[in-house]
Amino acid sequence: IIKGSSVGHSGKTNTLTSPSPFSQSRVIQQAIDNAQVGSDQIGFVELHGTGTVLGDPLEIQGLKRAFRASKQQTPDTPCYLSTVKTNIGHLESAAGIAGVIKTLLAFEHEQVPPLQNFETLNPKISLEKSPFKLATECMPWPGEQRLAGISSFGFAGVNAHVILESPQRLNPERPALDTALPIVLSARTRTALTQRAADLLAYLETDNSVEPLDLSYTLTVGRESMKHRMGFAADSLASLKTQLSNFVSGEAGDWHYSKVGATTEQIEVTHETLDARITGWVQGDVIDWQTSYSDLCPQRISLPAYPFEHKPYWLAAEDEAQPSHLHPLLHRSMPALGEQLFASDFTGNESFLRDHQVQGQAMLPGVCTLEMVHAAMTLSGQLTDSQSLRLSQVSWLRPVTINAQSGPVYLSLKQTDDRVTFELWREANDARQVYASGQAEVTEHSVTTKDIAVLSNPAQSRPLSYINNLAQRV
Repeated sequence: IIKGSSVGHSGKTNTLTSPSPFSQSRVIQQAIDNAQVGSDQIGFVELHGTGTVLGDPLEIQGLKRAFRASKQQTPDTPCYLSTVKTNIGHLESAAGIAGVIKTLLAFEHEQVPPLQNFETLNPKISLEKSPFKLATECMPWPGEQRLAGISSFGFAGVNAHVILESPQRLNPERPALDTALPIVLSARTRTALTQRAADLLAYLETDNSVEPLDLSYTLTVGRESMKHRMGFAADSLASLKTQLSNFVSGEAGDWHYSKVGATTEQIEVTHETLDARITGWVQGDVIDWQTSYSDLCPQRISLPAYPFEHKPYWLAAEDEAQPSHLHPLLHRSMPALGEQLFASDFTGNESFLRDHQVQGQAMLPGVCTLEMVHAAMTLSGQLTDSQSLRLSQVSWLRPVTINAQSGPVYLSLKQTDDRVTFELWREANDARQVYASGQAEVTEHSVTTKDIAVLSNPAQSRPLSYINNLAQRV
């Protein structure tokens, strides 16, 4: 039960990420006031608790301030502190809901979960003369009314706190059940519907303590109505199992099945009899099931989850017959008289084209020209790994635009004395339309190595004054 909550902001602090214990205290105190409880009634606080040297002490400081302001009397038992971040780390935007889930589990199991991997308390944190105690071990947490606080503080100063109360155990006196109840199931497909019925039948076979009233109420009020539907009336657990078994095996029975069309108008319809209600719902009517239970005091219960069909949806494999490219930028080589010629059939879907759009038009980045020349020199055997390539006289004459009708892009290499002349071009009106040109020269190079021992020798180090002089010159 959400008893109270509050959200605030730290306002101006020293830095963007600096927390404010005063703002945190204010939002916690406001949440306690909204819950209309005293801080002495709260037995557990799920801290934001990031484990930082500065943040944790300030959070505890703000928490103590808020509890002092909201206290009604001295509590008989301590208020335990913990944080789920010691279990699963910081979940960023999901950190707050992780604390809520942990607290709900603590309610369910009536235990305060301990801090994991805790060894030494931050010396800047003092819990003396405070109601707080670190949960260093799993502690029992009995009681009919248990209250817990949950803090979540954002990176940029947003603070939130919520007060939760454990759910009350309901044991209402129910009238004797002497009437049939609606049992309805639905799913996205007929296969899933059959499996859903089979799962429910298997669950009932292993747990005979299920109350038909609670089962009926959960299925009618607590489940989404999907396209494929089946339903029947049952006045006992035995008749319920029989109808489920008949439906799963495909045998005739008192059950109804229908597939609701996408165009079926969803309107609420009132039916006089239970069988008419079930039949109407199966055919697509909207039924107010709450009226079927009047003063029977039903409760929602846990039932088997939706049976997903585990259909694989693998990405379509690429056509294996597609020819491989020589290079991502050079797709194939072509015979030519007196020159090396390469061609590329760009589609516009390549990553370097998808991410390089000018006014909505895919355009080949200029640097690709240089890489194409380097790749062409290597593929043609004119450049080895032990050699360097020097490019000069490079000119980009016009942009290379790519679309479905643009046609192939060609790169030609032609030997001229000790250099290679290159051109990037397309065919236009039976002539070459040149986009870029330049010269490439292969040079020998060697990489010198340095002795690590010499470099690490303090005698080789430059004095600090030398470095400062360099910095000033820069």
